[in-house]
Amino acid sequence: MPLNNLNKTLNKVNRATQNLNQTQRNVRNIGQQTGIGQNRNNRNNRNTQNQPQAADNIWKCSCGKANTSKFCGDCGKAPAKCTSCDIIVETKFCPECGGAIEA
Repeated sequence: MPLNNLNKTLNKVNRATQNLNQTQRNVRNIGQQTGIGQNRNNRNNRNTQNQPQAADNIWKCSCGKANTSKFCGDCGKAPAKCTSCDIIVETKFCPECGGAIEA
């Protein structure tokens, strides 16, 4: 019986790892599609280019709600941003520079 529970737990961990890997791939793809990497050479526009403004700039809050505004509609938190690139990210580290994320 305990072995069965362990197998179930391992399956859940594997699914969670697959979901995390897919999320990381999605973040990289979004960065490539929106040209976030080009912002390194254009720091003057970084504050206006990466702010959520339209439905295509959706960010997911730590509470789980998807948002398009500057703050979460459910809990009021601001999106997590890279302290170096000032881009909105949903990971622990920035996919562009590896910098810390400011919640």
